[in-house]
Amino acid sequence: MSELTERVQQLTPAELVFSLREVAENVELIDPDITAALLTRAADDLARAHSEEAPDDAS
Repeated sequence: MSELTERVQQLTPAELVFSLREVAENVELIDPDITAALLTRAADDLARAHSEEAPDDAS
């Protein structure tokens, strides 16, 4: 895991939201690697939250 990915993984949800908003407002100035790391983390969090909320259809 790269240092950048590791740092992004340690963000709190509030820090992640703040960072994503900063990227959205300044996308042309942000390093693509930072954007990718933040979006990957957000996607992972959303997928995890969705799978935890989804009803179990294995009944």
